[in-house]
Formats: sequence, structure tokens, C-alpha cells
Amino acid sequence: MKEVDDIEVGVLPSESNDTKTLTDFLNDVNIEHGLTEKQVQSATEKYGINEIPVKITPLYILFLRHFTGFLPFLIEIAAIISIAVLDYVDFGIIVGKSQL
Repeated sequence: MKEVDDIEVGVLPSESNDTKTLTDFLNDVNIEHGLTEKQVQSATEKYGINEIPVKITPLYILFLRHFTGFLPFLIEIAAIISIAVLDYVDFGIIVGKSQL
């Protein structure tokens, strides 16, 4: 098992040997003042921007998701069964109207 000092920062073990161990990286960072501009620029070029991409779901998909799932299907089946047995009052209650 690898020790914390042996962990390479930002690479897989099979990648090139020009990487720093975790201890080397932490020794280069000033704890009180953080990274220098040069270190930030280098890390940004090498690893990219430190942000999580936000997946935006369209509103119509959010609306249509309300009609899927166990309970909506159960209600739809109950409405179909009530129409099949000609129980219009129950059908009206199920679909949200008092009478048809």
C-alpha cells in the first residue's frame, strides 16, 4: 500500500515521471498566503478551471417528469379502470373534476 508521501498529484501511476509527490506539492505551497499567481496559472493550464459543470434540464422535461413514476401510473390505471366499468363519478374525481 502506498504511503501519503508516495501519492502522485493529478496523474495515474502509468503516466510520465515528471510529476510531484503529495509531500513535494505541499512543500511548495505557502499555507498562509496560498498559491502564487504562477502556480495558479500553471495548474489552470495543466488541469483546467476548478469548477463543476451545471447540467440544465429544460422546463418541459421537468414538467413531463411529474407524469412518470409509480403513483402517476397508478392514478392513470385507476382512471382507465373506472371508465371501463362505466363509473363516471370516480373517473371525474380521479381526473380532478367533480362531475362530467
